[in-house]
Amino acid sequence: MWRELLPIINKCSSFVKLKRIIAWCLRFKENARNPPSQRTIGSLTATELSRALICLVRNVQSVHFPLEIQCLLRVNAKAKNQVMADLSSNRVKVSRVFTKVGIDYAGPFFIKLYPGTEYFPAEIEEAVKDHFVRSLRRDDEGRYKVSLPWLEVHPELSDNRNIAERRLKSCVRSLEKRNCLQEYENIFKEWDSEKIIEPVEPEEFAREKGHFLPH
Repeated sequence: MWRELLPIINKCSSFVKLKRIIAWCLRFKENARNPPSQRTIGSLTATELSRALICLVRNVQSVHFPLEIQCLLRVNAKAKNQVMADLSSNRVKVSRVFTKVGIDYAGPFFIKLYPGTEYFPAEIEEAVKDHFVRSLRRDDEGRYKVSLPWLEVHPELSDNRNIAERRLKSCVRSLEKRNCLQEYENIFKEWDSEKIIEPVEPEEFAREKGHFLPH
């Protein structure tokens, strides 16, 4: 970026002459870089005169508007074309309206809860859906509430406290790194004041085994 006007601007009384001088200088620079077989000869072309005009305008702008130009510069700019993820098969498969709903536009995200997750038969999945529809309701304040489905005959849930504790600590570290931990604390305090949740002391559940559900 230029810090001062080209001296020739103040020495030349004709703008047409000035533009032609700059055009000859630009041609000399290009010819000096190119081999003899690729050098330009003959009279100036309209393209060369246009480039000379742009050169003069940029010189004047850089001297009189340095701050504005600095603000417009793209520092560490991202690519113009956003990198898109591969679409899931449900997004590109032809089907009837509302056959596939609830597809996440940012994913979908495939989340592995923890090692040992078992596959549930289709009959159980349908029963869970029916239970959700029957138990879904809204309270007086307009909040949706739903009860968790439990099998009448089910194996005892494993004690996954260690896994949950490691994930909680990892989440806290991530929030601290992004300076978002205080915002989450304020949300939980608000929920506590509205009786949506209730605090549990560590000693209260440390004495018994339990199964922690991911939030």
